Amino acid sequence: MLSTEERVALARRELERQGAVSTDLLPPDILESWKRCANVQLDPRRPPPLQIEGAAVLRAARQRHDLVLRFAMAEMHSLYSQIAGTNFVIAFASPDGMLLDMVADDSFRTSVHGASIRPGAVWSEARCGTNALGTASIVRRQVLVHGAEHYFPRFGGLTCLASPVFTPNGSLAGVLDASSDCRSRQEHTQALVAMAAAQIENGLFRRQHENDLLIAFHSRSEYVHTLSAGLLAVDREGRLLALNGRAKNLLQGLTTAPGQRFEELFRTPFQSFLSESRRQERQRLEDTVGSTFIATIENLRSTEMPRRAAAAPKPAATGFVAHDPAVQAIVRQVETAAARKMPILIRGETGTGKEQLARHAHAASGR
Repeated sequence: MLSTEERVALARRELERQGAVSTDLLPPDILESWKRCANVQLDPRRPPPLQIEGAAVLRAARQRHDLVLRFAMAEMHSLYSQIAGTNFVIAFASPDGMLLDMVADDSFRTSVHGASIRPGAVWSEARCGTNALGTASIVRRQVLVHGAEHYFPRFGGLTCLASPVFTPNGSLAGVLDASSDCRSRQEHTQALVAMAAAQIENGLFRRQHENDLLIAFHSRSEYVHTLSAGLLAVDREGRLLALNGRAKNLLQGLTTAPGQRFEELFRTPFQSFLSESRRQERQRLEDTVGSTFIATIENLRSTEMPRRAAAAPKPAATGFVAHDPAVQAIVRQVETAAARKMPILIRGETGTGKEQLARHAHAASGR
């Protein structure tokens, strides 16, 4: 039986000699990508020069994708601290494959691949052949490309893993990529990158619907405030505005189109759910096919503040101000956790505002 490396080597010989590859030699995503590359006349033995956009083009692209890039940068730094080893890079690219920003160690920056993976470089599949970043943007799911699975041998020293990031309306917002030399291949990176991509998507979702009611739900109570939870955005009348990917999975089999009424999804009247949410944080919901969930309205207090303007306003305890969307998302998470008396761990380098955030958390807890 041939090893994985032997099958890839045989596939490459077939590609270079015949222009086609046997279907049993490569993983399906890699095989289909090689076919697409061959169809656009990419010669695996003659890679085109790498396209590096200039400063003006890069700056304009960063401005166009400013919001998602800010959320992405927070996750990229977190990923960088979680992935062990050396000679690796975490990068975020626009939907068309241009690297917008990256976090890398010095060993990678000065490596032979450091010149290719840098801001402004265009890593679309049509340009660079099979690569995790470019291929993930096409197949719209996580892709792992290891070593010689890259269409062009010049990238054969890399293992690349990429997850697409989607906007609340389902369009591609960008691609998150983790690349390293093959000696540093780590399977657990797949889960970490997928989680980071989900965090970015949830950040975009919460930002877009921060003035709507955000309902988090899961079949298990302990997962309501985790990445496994579904998120629904509804208006004050209980009409569905949007839902994240996890919510679609949890409500599989139900029609979940914008404009649907809450009662078309769940057996509890919306106004009853809303009223009860003012008395207790979590409630049991049963959907119309009988599945049971634990649900909470994440932002009920903040969205109802304008309705309670007649009450004597309390001055802000800490005056915590944040303009960066990623920081705003962190502050909201801290406020929610503090109000629910959940344990909070604040990490960061000296001078990044840990003490101020801790004071804000204490004030938000009401203690």
